[in-house]
Amino acid sequence: MPDNDLLKRSLARLILGHPFVASVALRLQRLDDSTCETAWTDGIHLAVNPGWFEQLSDDQRLVVVAHETLHVALAHHLRRRGRDPKRWNYACDYAVNALLVGEGFTLPPGALLEPSFGDAGAERIYNLLPTSPSPKGSSAPTAPPSPDPARALGEVRDQPHPTPPTPGALQDLLAQHAIVISSLAQQARVSGQHSASADRAVTEAQHPGTVEWQTLLLEFLSSRHTQDYTWCRPNQRYAVLGLFLPALRAAAPDNIAFVVDTSGSVPPQALTAVTAELEGYLRQYTATTLTVLYADAAVAGRASYTCDDLPLRLTPIGGGGTDFGPALTALADDDPPPSCIVYLTDLAGTFPKEPPSIPVIWLAFGNLAPSAPFGKVVALPF
Repeated sequence: MPDNDLLKRSLARLILGHPFVASVALRLQRLDDSTCETAWTDGIHLAVNPGWFEQLSDDQRLVVVAHETLHVALAHHLRRRGRDPKRWNYACDYAVNALLVGEGFTLPPGALLEPSFGDAGAERIYNLLPTSPSPKGSSAPTAPPSPDPARALGEVRDQPHPTPPTPGALQDLLAQHAIVISSLAQQARVSGQHSASADRAVTEAQHPGTVEWQTLLLEFLSSRHTQDYTWCRPNQRYAVLGLFLPALRAAAPDNIAFVVDTSGSVPPQALTAVTAELEGYLRQYTATTLTVLYADAAVAGRASYTCDDLPLRLTPIGGGGTDFGPALTALADDDPPPSCIVYLTDLAGTFPKEPPSIPVIWLAFGNLAPSAPFGKVVALPF
């Protein structure tokens, strides 16, 4: 462990003024890391670039240490769940910096702070941030400018593990974290040092905020909707004037596809949960057809369903190696092809060299750090 006197000095100031934050920071292993731009934490280490750190003022160093420590207090190192790392850092920084301001810290220029996010957690903020900047002239909402977290106060990294933890193992880690944070917050409270950040950390530790996978799936499906004018329901605002104008209505896609990866053991609860969401979608959008494919290294079965076929009762068939290409190719060759593809899989398989022209959302079970070379990836809690 390096003997970083400046870091020790910042910790000493935290002990005097912010005992809860200090108690969390003192549990971390301090590192000098000249390979990083500024600072980082992974829930185990608190690392700073010594050359950069010594150029800061005492107050700025204090903010950096408090910022990184609050990432740990809020379990940001355990809660990413496959989300985009850079966007996740933005969201976590917004959440932490709002707490720092509430505790009386002065943020440096360029730090991420947006009052409209209020006290939202990182998951909620992540969902509000755009995946990419809106094109010029677009009326789509945009988030406030987002400088690279590495150029502001540092970053939060995933806690290192020899192998990706299972859903159950991650829940155990979060439960252990909640016990520690609750205990540290209680100690600060007993000492007469009440802290809003401690209360917030306890709340989020005991009830980790998440954007439910169901919400992400519905957003993906809804983004395939088109808007057009219809005469079915004239615009009543102008009816009194004798003008019958068409109304703007959202139209659901005619066909969506659902692929079930039958090469591995699909958790029954995962298939049941996803089927229920798709069934609800068909009930709401009665003109939509759901094309279901069962696939392993090849397409093993196929069926189509509409709202007239509800409730959905799917029985996967097949079982072998995993190759995502055959199912994606088969759907792309449909006439007309589906508007989007929902793929239920553990993502352990061969991907095609070229992504399909159809948008894909991967609902990944049994893998808390899922990734795919294309498409939107959402981790399921199964």
